[in-house]
Amino acid sequence: MSGSRGLNEVQTLAQLNGSPQYIGTIQSTGTNVISNLTNAILPGDRLLIVPDAAGYYQASESAASPATVNSAVNGVPLAATEKAYILLADRTTPGYNKATDEAYVQWISSAGTTNLKVFRIL
Repeated sequence: MSGSRGLNEVQTLAQLNGSPQYIGTIQSTGTNVISNLTNAILPGDRLLIVPDAAGYYQASESAASPATVNSAVNGVPLAATEKAYILLADRTTPGYNKATDEAYVQWISSAGTTNLKVFRIL
């Protein structure tokens, strides 16, 4: 068996502990937006995201050609003001076996214009 099972529950909670620092907003008007907030999002970052309206998100290793394109079919759904944590993978992350690091967030609104606030957990 190759790879790792990843972090256990205690390690995951320790990764999510910290101080949220606002780094920017990703806005979607119904199309998928892939952003690193002008290089503010870095591989290995721990992010807290909060939308002002419903939409779907995914992490991504590329802005130009992500392995999985976010959509209502394969994105992670978020309701308005619901919070979610994203632990972006880098090549040192257990179980992550891609050639490039994750340093982008994909966001698409369910309807109309939505804003996804992005915070880095320090």
